[in-house]
Amino acid sequence: MQQFSACRSVLPGAYFDMHASAFALRAFELIIAELAALGFCELTVQLTIRTKACEFFVVLEQAGPVLRARGEDWIAARRT
Repeated sequence: MQQFSACRSVLPGAYFDMHASAFALRAFELIIAELAALGFCELTVQLTIRTKACEFFVVLEQAGPVLRARGEDWIAARRT
C-alpha cells in the first residue's frame, strides 16, 4: 500500500486503477506494446516501480496511434 500512496503523490489528480495479475514485468511491457502496435489500445508504459520480490506497479499513459509505427521489428526485438 505504501507504493500506491507513493504513486499518488508523484501523480496527483491522476486516475488510478489497481489490479492483481500474474505477469513478469518484461512480458507485461511486451503485451502492452503488441496490443498498441496491433491497434487494440493506445497505451504505453510510462513508469515502472519495482516493489518487493517480483512485484511491480506500472503507470500507463495514453499515447495515441503513433505506437503503430513501431512495427514488427521493434516488437520482435523485445520477444527475445
